[in-house]
Amino acid sequence: MEQHPREDRNDPRPRSADDPLERAEEGTEARLEKHEVRLEGTESVEELLAMLDAVERFDAARAARGASSMTNAADSSRPEDPHFVIPARRADESPRAYAERVRAAADALR
Repeated sequence: MEQHPREDRNDPRPRSADDPLERAEEGTEARLEKHEVRLEGTESVEELLAMLDAVERFDAARAARGASSMTNAADSSRPEDPHFVIPARRADESPRAYAERVRAAADALR
């Protein structure tokens, strides 16, 4: 059985690469990375989901204001409006603090 390097997340039992929970976790990580959210590799599934929920909430608020996620991307050197760029996660910021900060930024766009 292939072991995932982060098998100790919330369950001490080893998980295989074809485990549905493992695939869901990896999918959540991939969605966060698509939004340029820095991951430590130590986040729990719950923390990953909280950050993803906040990022998606920000995305929805940005779209509701008619702003583009392409021209206001985190990796854009010249965003149309910096208020529409998803906040970057600070090196010392916990997943919970980051999610709260992104939710606050989303609320400010509404």
